[in-house]
Amino acid sequence: MNKTKKAFMLAGSIISIVQVLMMVLGGFILMAASSVITEEQLCSVYDTDSSYTKVEEGNGDYYYVYTDQITQEQYLITDTDIQTTVQITKIILNSLAIYVLVMGVANLVFAIIVLKHSINESNKKFGIITLLVLSVLTSNILTTAFMIVALCIKDKPKEVVEQNGEAQV
Repeated sequence: MNKTKKAFMLAGSIISIVQVLMMVLGGFILMAASSVITEEQLCSVYDTDSSYTKVEEGNGDYYYVYTDQITQEQYLITDTDIQTTVQITKIILNSLAIYVLVMGVANLVFAIIVLKHSINESNKKFGIITLLVLSVLTSNILTTAFMIVALCIKDKPKEVVEQNGEAQV
């Protein structure tokens, strides 16, 4: 294996491992953010805006009336609208967290495979190609570039030595 190719494979896999650590941290931050979002927080946002007026009913239900300052039209935002918004936000954040963590684990597995192949000077390209695809999907530009360069660099052909009429590698 060419020393330059080996260096690009090592660098790309190490950068990918560092990115995985950042992805795992980001995934946990997304999960924490989804647990923090509550109905009370969203209501406090509406309470701070003077365009919204809170109306509470006797049975505990509430709604906000939004008054457009230009047309003077009024819109209702019910408590079920607020609860639905909170639930959708939590679902989106948890889905992103799961995606980030799954892609991080997949990146880690193939970064380790590429690292192992570069240390063993193996010419198997499936790890490089898979890490390249995962790097594109996770927007890891440096690893993508290093894997493309590693794929483009040609390996040295093995020398064939003839001894006693037999070809030996």
